Amino acid sequence: MSIVPEDKSEGTINAEELEFDDDPDPGNDGTGEEENEGEESGSEQTPPQEEPEPEPQPTPVPRPTRRRRQPNVLIGGEYTCQTSVPRINDIFEELQTIRLNKPNAIAILFRSLLDLLMGAYIDQKGLTETIKEAQVKEYVTANRKIEERLIKFLRERYTIEATPEEIKRELNLKEEVPARWTPSLGFMLKYFDDNADTLIPHASLREAFKSYMRQQETVTHSEFNAFVHNRFFRPDPAVLTEFWANFNPFITFLIDAITAEEEVQEDEVEEAE
Repeated sequence: MSIVPEDKSEGTINAEELEFDDDPDPGNDGTGEEENEGEESGSEQTPPQEEPEPEPQPTPVPRPTRRRRQPNVLIGGEYTCQTSVPRINDIFEELQTIRLNKPNAIAILFRSLLDLLMGAYIDQKGLTETIKEAQVKEYVTANRKIEERLIKFLRERYTIEATPEEIKRELNLKEEVPARWTPSLGFMLKYFDDNADTLIPHASLREAFKSYMRQQETVTHSEFNAFVHNRFFRPDPAVLTEFWANFNPFITFLIDAITAEEEVQEDEVEEAE
């Protein structure tokens, strides 16, 4: 360390002219306060804390699309059948409880329900004799065709002349219904179709019934009969559901008509008493 000579004139040392070349820490005045303050201030300061990364949100699970629930029975609980014929009511209720995975039972019961309802409607409306006459007429018409074809065959092939009476007698062709005759389901459906204008008063229902009968020309003689009589026929639940969808308005009409007529008859009995 070097010292500048004293200024003798003043008798004092010029501090501005002092040089501390050998001092390793020029900024330190020897008290150590600056260093301590720096250390203290450094100890008081805390390093900035890093913000935590946001937790990943779970991917939402897509909700499965709800499928339209398929009916598990043929006739829903919103329909009712309360006629004076217990068997009709029982069959209707059974069709509301038997599941569609039992298609054979449903097919037979559905055919029976339609058969019994149409029969009850015909009896209630006093149409039994009329339908019997129509059945006999159909027998006669069918017999005439058989007789004509057979007479023509015998004449052309064997030159044998035969009369219709001889053919009828030889083939035992009948032109009358049995004593305990009841119309078949196929014949009743055909009769309703032929006479829908008088039997079905509702125009829209009448048109729907006739339209469906035209579309299903073999429904009365094929499908309905196969439900019971064809051992190789296996009814499909989808086909049964379609049958109910198409015949539902007609069946509802029959039930309502039978029930209304029964109520009228009950009122007449009460008035007579």
